[in-house]
Amino acid sequence: MTTQDGATFLYSGRPEGETTSCEGVGILLDKEANKSLIEWQPVSGRITVACFKTNIRNIVMIQCYTARLHPVTQ
Repeated sequence: MTTQDGATFLYSGRPEGETTSCEGVGILLDKEANKSLIEWQPVSGRITVACFKTNIRNIVMIQCYTARLHPVTQ
């Protein structure tokens, strides 16, 4: 999906309308980051991997989602 200002949203999870609020991860890329994107791999509904090319070296970014079983108490 691309936004009005040219940013790209990469999403790994269930299709729209089938969400359970227990999975789904996303990465929002501006135009410059999108140009640097080498590869994007949606591994599962909770993990996605993106590879970027930079001037110095390639970068691998792993985005994960985990649900908490118990609320945090203070």
